[in-house]
Amino acid sequence: TGSEPWVIVQGVQSVLEAVHTTTGLPWWATLMLSGVTVCAAIFPFYVFPIEAMQRLMQARLQQAILGLQVRAYIHVDDV
Repeated sequence: TGSEPWVIVQGVQSVLEAVHTTTGLPWWATLMLSGVTVCAAIFPFYVFPIEAMQRLMQARLQQAILGLQVRAYIHVDDV
């Protein structure tokens, strides 16, 4: 249980070494390439909630408009 965090570190180290060996890039370029790759992989998870929130705001606006129309219709029937 005490060595579990080191497993993650060793995994990341192995991936970085594999990228460095495979590409033949210097270490600084390997780190930059790995950083850009991680950011590119995470980017869709950043964009999706923003798009979902925009759809939710649009749905709330449409719901408010429909609610006003229903209230107006009910009010007309009462008269």
